Amino acid sequence: DRGTSDLWVWEGVDGRDYAITGTHSAEGHAYIWDVTDPGNLVMVDTVRVDARTVNDVKVSEDGRVAVISREGASNRRNGIVLLDVSDPTAGVRVISSYDDELTGGVHNVFVYESHVYALSAGQRYDIINIEDPANPHRVGRFELPNADRSIHDVWVRDGIAYSANWNDGVVMVDVGGGDAGGSPREPVMMGEFPFPTGWNHAVYPYRSESTGKFYLFAGDEAARTGQ
Repeated sequence: DRGTSDLWVWEGVDGRDYAITGTHSAEGHAYIWDVTDPGNLVMVDTVRVDARTVNDVKVSEDGRVAVISREGASNRRNGIVLLDVSDPTAGVRVISSYDDELTGGVHNVFVYESHVYALSAGQRYDIINIEDPANPHRVGRFELPNADRSIHDVWVRDGIAYSANWNDGVVMVDVGGGDAGGSPREPVMMGEFPFPTGWNHAVYPYRSESTGKFYLFAGDEAARTGQ
């Protein structure tokens, strides 16, 4: 009875496979599923936060902490919410929330090495340390210098953040794995790939295990009216 916004699948601490899904333009729900048997998906828990949309959902590499974004909170305090998903079948609980300078809404997030990369009001991404999930705190941020900047997605691989920046295309930032001396506290821009359409909305870095080659998939978002 409501639209799904995004999903993330991970192997739990108990060795079973789980998924978390968000909801769009609804009542702030996130659903947790046991997907170990793809032919028999089982909802194991539901979390509801003060939001209109839980637009993005991600889980830490160790499978213990989920991060969900918030847009459209009734009190206008959006930001992110951290969940304990170390034992989904026993119940998922809220650990903490973080909304400092993120009140404009968080569209997308990514979790990498105990840091959350959270898009803020479509202008930048803040880098939030969650080594202690009960006490998240900002350590850095990145945004392009032009006034009409816009950002829609971010994905981090091997210490490099790849972001989808609408008219500015794909931007690559060293956050600890590149050769530009960057870190989560001091991200350093490495380069950019302008998009001819100006609709760059999503990005996914991928290394082929069979060939060793590295690829970047970038997607547009275009609203088409009429025929």
